[in-house]
Order: sequence, then structure tokens, then C-alpha cells
Amino acid sequence: MTLDDDIGALARHWPELPALAGDKWVDIEPEVRRLLTALRMAQSDERRNRLASELVALLLDVPEVRERVPRESTKLHAGATWPMPLGSLPALLAISERPRSRRRRGEGGTGSRSIRDPAASGEALLRRTPHLDIPDEPVEPGASFTVSVYVDSAGLRPGESGMVLLVPDRPETSLDVWLSVTEHFTTDGNSRPLVIRREDERSADTPFEVRAVHGAARLDGEPGIGAFFTHDGRPAGSVQRVVPIRGHASETRDRAAPLPEPVCAVDPDAHRPDLTVEITRLPDDPDRHFVCRVSTPLLPDWAEGEASRWTVLETTHGLVTQAMGLFTAALAEPAQRRARLVAAGRQLFRAAPKNFQDAYWALVDADAPLRTIYITSAEPYLPWELMIPNDAESGREQELPLGVEYVVGRWVHRQNVSHRQGVPMDDAYVVAPRYREGRALAHSPREAELVCSAFAGTEVRPALIAVLDATVNERCPALLHFVGHGVAKEDGSQFLELDPDEVLSETELEGWSGLRRGFAAKAPFVFLNACDIGRQAPALALGEAGGFAAAFIALGARCVVAPIWSVEDSVAATVARDFYKEVEDSPERPFAEILCDLRRRAYEGDELADSYAAYTFFGDPLAARAPPEP
Repeated sequence: MTLDDDIGALARHWPELPALAGDKWVDIEPEVRRLLTALRMAQSDERRNRLASELVALLLDVPEVRERVPRESTKLHAGATWPMPLGSLPALLAISERPRSRRRRGEGGTGSRSIRDPAASGEALLRRTPHLDIPDEPVEPGASFTVSVYVDSAGLRPGESGMVLLVPDRPETSLDVWLSVTEHFTTDGNSRPLVIRREDERSADTPFEVRAVHGAARLDGEPGIGAFFTHDGRPAGSVQRVVPIRGHASETRDRAAPLPEPVCAVDPDAHRPDLTVEITRLPDDPDRHFVCRVSTPLLPDWAEGEASRWTVLETTHGLVTQAMGLFTAALAEPAQRRARLVAAGRQLFRAAPKNFQDAYWALVDADAPLRTIYITSAEPYLPWELMIPNDAESGREQELPLGVEYVVGRWVHRQNVSHRQGVPMDDAYVVAPRYREGRALAHSPREAELVCSAFAGTEVRPALIAVLDATVNERCPALLHFVGHGVAKEDGSQFLELDPDEVLSETELEGWSGLRRGFAAKAPFVFLNACDIGRQAPALALGEAGGFAAAFIALGARCVVAPIWSVEDSVAATVARDFYKEVEDSPERPFAEILCDLRRRAYEGDELADSYAAYTFFGDPLAARAPPEP
């Protein structure tokens, strides 16, 4: 008998394991998931066999499982010769990743999971700063050179722009590193490992070979290189710097002092999404030039990720405005607005990076159990959740957008970062202005009462920015909920209307020191339910990622829910009610999955309310309510 027999038996009985293990499953599930993820990433047969042996031993150590799934090889893999084929392993990996509910793509259900917040649990953290070593002298056009990436306990050096990594104080944490370069350079783009060890203040170097292209000195823009980190498929920080080229303006330019060091916490207990899309941009690279990296553990060819340049003909803001123009242009009947929204979604998918489209169709063709999509992006405007897949060449197309078929989370940040998946919601502040007669929102008082009742909330009265600033400075809540009028000006500026005639601009948020300190300490969940009582036609508005959503993310919000165009007040009230009810009833269910079901109402049924489609989730697609802090 072989290890393959054991794995085959476990694969046949996999859906029964949680029930068989009972209470013990809660204890072993994190380690089971860790081993499964490591198996997907393992490159050598020897490592795959070792990890598979550990997984089999862990599961069969539970008496209830062992009785139902008897061990078929009495000595596990002792004495085996390498490599072993492990023919049953792909089946086990595929089965174990499927949602535990019977629903498949487009039908909801990511399965129950227990999420904790390592920071809230008081777990000790290691502080490490990433660095990029480049040649001391300007590089020659056409020449190859080595770039080394490492982390240590010192700060950023002159010329580096990056962020400190907070890593749990464990014996070893492994990150993957990949390079992004401006058009002045070429690199293979493959990711490589970097290991952070507790006893080592400096990691070993991870080297990359880079070549300056011929004619690099004549190209515009700053020549730069960025190292981007991921942990188990989730973005985990970056470091960037300018690389001087002989004959280029950068050769004589002084290297800048390091920028402030924002902090990124690496969460080793987080669950990996099915599909990760990283959109990065280097400093001073034009707003039309990005690098898109796509990775998924569901397909071997995409497991390590593929990066390629993505250039749009105009700015992405202009691209989105053009695609959504007909939808937001003028008054139209609900059915016509839905048709225009569908048309915009099809156009937006065709404008998405080519390697993302390729990976998506490869997943569809393989009938892979795709459920969660995570987009971390330095590009703030593209509404990925509205994209409707279609391909004119092959004739393949789908009827519903990504944000309805799948659980989509979008995180907008110039750095390549992720927040923790556990989100506490043990207290709340509600900002609900009391408007003058004729402008009152009929559902606002009930919505404020709902949030306060469900999450031990307090209403901020009066709803003035100075009062909110002082209140958050004294104690920042886990949840900050806004309900009121939102206004978007023609120049793109955005405002929230407060009491009695005060307005709050997204550009001034960082000017309030109490908000800055509170958000830095607590990283709250922000729900921005800004609606338009007299809406005649939808207009791109407050949730547009260049506005309030990005401003709250920059302050330190852990998640943001916001509409990306003006919504009807009755729908806004329904969304808030149904969202929070589901969070209460099913706290383990991801926020993005709840919004996925709400968004579906805009495309199916007779209601024809496009306001449901406006709500976007900014955060990890697997983020869910964490247990109350002790």
C-alpha cells in the first residue's frame, strides 16, 4: 500500500470530514488548510510527499476519521523511493477547495470559516523593513545587472519607498517576491521565495537578473524597479526605488530621502483567495502604464503568477467615464438603464488586462471551482465587479457580471498590501444628519437605530465633522456608518452633507487629527450609505475609488462599503438592513459574499433597481466578522 492509497481514501470521504471530526475539526482545520495551501505551491516531488504525509497523519490522528477512513498504508511513506506519483492528490486538492455548500459558481456560499485577528489576540510581531540593492553606479543601456531583495530590522534607506512589514513572531515566515520594472528594463517576472526567520534580523538575499534595454537613456519617465511581496497569494507589501541609467536625466538626480514608512501586517492565518489580481505602478510611471500580475492555485500554469504590462489608451478614469457614460448620461426607463449597465460591463471586461482575461477563461474552460476574486490595485477607478465576461473571437460570453457570479473584493492602495480578514464589529458610531424640511431621508432614523441596536452603537450628535473628529479621537469604534446625502461635483470632487448646512469633502479627511489617530489605532469598517432622495439619473459618485472610499482607505480603514454612483434612498435603506442582518445571522459569512447576493437584484427579477449594483466592497473578499475581542 502507498501514501497515494491514503490520499485517495481521504479524497473520497472529504465532504464528511468536518462532521466526522466534530469539535476536533475546529482545532485542526487551520493546519489542514495550511498544508493544503503549501501542497498547491510545492515545486518538488520530495516536498509534496512530505507535506502530503503530514496531512494524512494529521487527519488520521483523529479517531473518528480513522474509523471511517482506515489507514491503508501502515507505515505511511517510510522507505518509499522518490519521486512518488501521488496520482490522487489533484483530486483531493480540488475537492478540498470547493465550497462546503452545494452551490457552485454564481450561486453563493463560500463555506463556514473561523476568522481571528492576530493583532487583537495580542500575538507578538516582528518588525522588518524591505530593501532593494541596486548597482552603485548608473547602469549602461543594454547591460544586465543583479537586483537583490531582502528585509532587515533597520529603516528605509535614501531612495527607497516602501513599508514596514509586521510579521507574527514565529520561527519562520515565507514570502514570495516578484519584480515590476518600468519600460527602461526587462526581467523574467517570476516570483521567488524570501524567508523571514525569528532569529535573523536580516534575511538572505533574493536575487533577480535585470537588463536595461537599448535606448533606455532616451525613454521618458523615471527608470524604476519595485519588489512586491505576497504571502500565500495575498499581497503583503512592497519596496520601490529609482535606478539611474547612464545618459538619462536620472543619472545626475539626487536620490530622494525615504518616504514615511506605512505599516503592512502579514497575516499567516488568512485564507487564500481563488484568484488574485495585483495592479501595480511604479513612482512617476504615467497613469496609463501599469503591471498586472494574476495568480490562482486552481490552475498549475498560473499558480506562481504571470505578470505583464498593461497600458490603456487614455487614463483609466477616462476609460471608466466613457464606458459608463451612456448609463449615467440622462433619464431613462429602468429596463433601458439595465441594458446600458450591461453594455458598460461588457466593454469594461474587454478593457481589462489581457492576462487577467486569459486566466479567467482558462479557469472557466477547466471548470475550476472559482469562487473568490481579490483585486489589489494602484489603479483606483476600474469597477471590476461590474465586468461581464465576453470574448468576440471565441464567442464565449456570460450574462452576469463578476460581482454577481463571484465573491469580489477590491482593495485600492498605491502599495501592494492586504488587510487582515478578521473584522471586529463589537461597537459602532453612526453619522446620520438631521436635514431641514424637504430634504429629510425617510429611512435614515430607522437605519441609524438598526445599526446602533445591532452593534452596540452610538449616534454622533450633532453630525458635524468637528464633533466626529473629537469623538473618534477619544475612542474609535470597530464600525463607522454614514447615512445621508452625498454630492459629486462636475470637477469630480465629492462631499457628504452634514448638520445643518455643513459639508465634508474627501480631500479634507486627512486634515482631521482625531480621525487620523483613531483610524490608525482601530482600522474600522466603514459603511458609506450616501444616497440621493431626488435622483433623476445615476451619476458616478461617492464610492468612486478616487474619492471617499480611497480617502477612508488611506486613513487606515480595514474595509469600506460604498456605492459608486448615486443610489435611491429606499434601496440604500434595504441594502443596509439586509447586509447587517446577514452579518448578525451568519457572522462567518464574508462581507463581499453578502454584497454579491444583494448586487444580483439589479440584474435578475422584476425590480430593475440599478442601485443594488452600485455597492462595492473594498477589502479582502474573504473578510468576515471576527469574534469579539477579549
